[in-house]
Amino acid sequence: MRYYPVFLDIKGRPCLVIGGGTVALRKIEGLLSAGAKVAVVSPSASKAVKGLADKGRISLIKRKYQEGDLLGVFLVVSASNDRAVNASVYNEAKKTGVLINAADEPDKCSFIVPSIVDRDPLFFAVSTSGKAPLLAKKMRERLEGEIGEEYGVFVEIIGKVRNKLLKSDI
Repeated sequence: MRYYPVFLDIKGRPCLVIGGGTVALRKIEGLLSAGAKVAVVSPSASKAVKGLADKGRISLIKRKYQEGDLLGVFLVVSASNDRAVNASVYNEAKKTGVLINAADEPDKCSFIVPSIVDRDPLFFAVSTSGKAPLLAKKMRERLEGEIGEEYGVFVEIIGKVRNKLLKSDI
């Protein structure tokens, strides 16, 4: 097993995305849904990314990545379409100990993002270790079809019952 599966609590943590296109947007949305404090560095940004900035959901820094941008960052996602930029981000992350995910470059990652089935608070993560993302997506879609929203409600109920039992003298 190459990767150690883990779910990170990034609520309120500073996370940085390098890039402002379609892939970056997908990564930004995932970070936001987990409660991260997201900043984006990109000389240009899609309409959707600009919209998130306009609503105050992210901070958008309209310029190229530069060394030092990772100062104080918990994790970074490098989603630039410039391989040289991605390499520079990786080198800084490696040097500073910041967790990094480089979109479509598993060899430049300290973590990878699996395909997720979200039935909050129940989650399933599907990964092919970066080797076959399309297969992971297809497996996620299959699980989504079989595991409905009611499973999240069921987990909430079980959690409440468990907490009551833990507090009782039984």
